[in-house]
Amino acid sequence: LGDVYKRQGWGELYLLMDGENLVSFATSSGQDAVRDESLTPWIGFVYTAPEYRGHRHAGKILTHAEVQAANRGYSKIYIATDHVGLYEKYGYVYQENRIDCWGSDQRVLYKNLEVKMRSINSMEEKYLLPSLELVETVFTEHSDAEEGKLVRRLVEEIRSKRFYLPELELIMVDENDEVIGYVNFARFHLEGRYENELLLLSPVAVKTQLQRQHISKELIEYGFERAKEMGYKAVIVEGNPMNYRSRGFVTSADYGITAHESVGLPAPECLMVKELVPGGLDGIKGVVSYADYDCLR
Repeated sequence: LGDVYKRQGWGELYLLMDGENLVSFATSSGQDAVRDESLTPWIGFVYTAPEYRGHRHAGKILTHAEVQAANRGYSKIYIATDHVGLYEKYGYVYQENRIDCWGSDQRVLYKNLEVKMRSINSMEEKYLLPSLELVETVFTEHSDAEEGKLVRRLVEEIRSKRFYLPELELIMVDENDEVIGYVNFARFHLEGRYENELLLLSPVAVKTQLQRQHISKELIEYGFERAKEMGYKAVIVEGNPMNYRSRGFVTSADYGITAHESVGLPAPECLMVKELVPGGLDGIKGVVSYADYDCLR
């Protein structure tokens, strides 16, 4: 099994839960037990707990894997199995029999996917209002109406100040040109210093129904590259560390960047920083304050 996963290129595990109980799981990977790089990606290890069988839970986990593959740009997905009729009822079509890496005969099935064309754009006038509405809606649904209005005002304030960089106010739009994701990188200073070196990442919003589809990941990483090209050295963000560690953020206090008491930070780990270039934070230290923004005072 380890050898298979060394060769797969990438892999994800999807879990369907009922409270704390595991209902079903599956993997998705670039390669699987049938070694053929022309066939990719694959769904594997589909399992439903015995007490949950007979309710088409496998179909839910398959659909999730299919959506993730389509969002990666794949137009087809594969499964290798010795079952007959199990996956066909979920739209899979038999292609051929192949020998897997353990020497077993496997039926290879495929399913055509509806590829959703999504693109990342810098801010344009036609997206100014839709992006505000997205941000307010997402934070209202996640928290409450007051929070939604607050974050909307933050975006409006950023746009009105010298810190605003339209090239780094980024959106993702779908095939219908609807805004489905949003991030903003704005210039940021520490006690009046480093404004041309530091950026503040805030806010980040993804349409609620489309979350956990790598939209924020793609927007943030695209922003990193653009910011680096523009000469910025590091990015500061406040939030849940679990949401940002995987993007390369670390606790800012480790670099001598701390929060002013007015920030009301829940814990030091919630203020993070990421270097865009090696040594980007060398010599940069100070206190984070949001005093420039009326809505955050």
